[in-house]
Amino acid sequence: ARRADAYTAAFDAYLRYGASGLMPEQRQAWAVGVRREERAQSTTAAAGGYTIPTITVPELVRAVEDFGGVRPMARVLTTTSGEEMLWPTNNDTGNKATIVSEGTGQSDTDITFGQKAIASFMYGTMATASIQLLMDTAIDMGGLINDVFAERLFLGTNEHFTTGNGTTQPHGVLTASAAGATAAAEGQVAYDDLVELEHSVKKAYRRRGMWMFADTTLKALKKLKDADGRPIWVPGVAVREPDTLLGYGYGVNDDMPEIEGAAKSIAFGDFNTYLIRDSGPMMVRRLEERYAEKGQVAFILFSRHDG
Repeated sequence: ARRADAYTAAFDAYLRYGASGLMPEQRQAWAVGVRREERAQSTTAAAGGYTIPTITVPELVRAVEDFGGVRPMARVLTTTSGEEMLWPTNNDTGNKATIVSEGTGQSDTDITFGQKAIASFMYGTMATASIQLLMDTAIDMGGLINDVFAERLFLGTNEHFTTGNGTTQPHGVLTASAAGATAAAEGQVAYDDLVELEHSVKKAYRRRGMWMFADTTLKALKKLKDADGRPIWVPGVAVREPDTLLGYGYGVNDDMPEIEGAAKSIAFGDFNTYLIRDSGPMMVRRLEERYAEKGQVAFILFSRHDG
């Protein structure tokens, strides 16, 4: 814990004063953190002659996860590099074992495999701050940068993890999923519609099934009642026990469409079968001379993902 605190303090000093402004003990703490993470590097730009230290912020990853959306429900794969991966797929649920009569052979039913290409899309964002602010403010600059960049990264990636086109963007959950059930009344969701959607998913995938919808949809679902007038949304009673809908947990994702028209407003299934790929570390760079004439320092985030 002490080492982590020292590393955090060194990161805060780096944001304020740059790599050259670190005290000897902060350099040591930073070096220990770098070796522990095995991700940091420092590069001198050929044009412009300024140093651009690149560092990894583990807290930024955790901050992104706190926002919710698709990521907490999905399977997350972390790779050190970002080259295209061919992920094997298989669906053998249409084949059954048969009774074999004595002395007769069996028909050969091959296992059929497919594959899905998983790429690595580069996401980025930038913010600037005055040198006076960095030197004089008492706020936690490291925490501020983490929170701001994490929120921007979440908003950019979660939209694509939900509705991405799968070619120039990650393949979104809704883009990849088929319509399991259609509401009887357009722009409305009834109790029977949810039951139909639940049972449109094979039973094997319902064991870990969850719902996913926007917060406005959750508000509408909380008002639904079964045939006996009981709300179908059940709040968790014990500490950390999740709220449920028809006995299943749910995730709130505001990139899901609202209940209207022909929109896919509610998703149900085993979301652990959706794969999110994080390629390499999330990197923060400090540009000391790009805005030097304005007395400003720029911070840039680079991060690579696919789904």
